[in-house]
Amino acid sequence: MKYDVGQTVFLLSKRDTKVFPAKVVEEITRKSTEGKTVSYVVNIPGRKKTEFFLEELNVEVFHDADSLEKFMVDSASKSIKKLIELAQAKARSDFGVEVTEAPAAIPNTTNGVDEVTEVDLGNGVKGRVDLSAIHM
Repeated sequence: MKYDVGQTVFLLSKRDTKVFPAKVVEEITRKSTEGKTVSYVVNIPGRKKTEFFLEELNVEVFHDADSLEKFMVDSASKSIKKLIELAQAKARSDFGVEVTEAPAAIPNTTNGVDEVTEVDLGNGVKGRVDLSAIHM
């Protein structure tokens, strides 16, 4: 991907669900007998060491917040659909019933206790969802 010096990009950590801005502060072009490579140095606010080579960070890079949001929503939606499909398959195998639609209201089975589940957002990124906080 190509970036402009001075451009702000948004980084999504592949390790955890952290998002942070970075400013492209340097573009380095290297030519050798093996070809040409372009590297970018970014400044990340709030860090002791503020400048990093972009390719050394374990992140997904987005040019703007809208594309980052779309990626995260799409990934979460895919994970949620997969969870539902797994539950439907379990209902078929264990109860012998076909479940195709969600009920109008889902009963609260947590009895006031927080129930947190992990959702795979794609590309190794996972998020935590508090199911008791979801109101339907």
